[in-house]
Amino acid sequence: MHELIAEVTGRPLAVDVLAEPRPWGPFDDVFMAEYAKLFYQYLEPQVMDSSTFEQAFGVQPTPLAAAVAETVAWYPATLRPAAG
Repeated sequence: MHELIAEVTGRPLAVDVLAEPRPWGPFDDVFMAEYAKLFYQYLEPQVMDSSTFEQAFGVQPTPLAAAVAETVAWYPATLRPAAG
């Protein structure tokens, strides 16, 4: 994911890897306590099968690279202070 974001933004990312979930930066004690409870989800592969949804609603998942590119493009406008 980091490599994909770096590719879309056109610059390398500075990544901090923590040895264990703990409060850091914008993630306070409350957030990290809940994250720690759910961390098991990151310890084994997860498989998504959206075929039933796709057939029922006639939609396809957005490719990951496109979703990252759209999110990166969305940030500047979102973070810009409102005029007035």
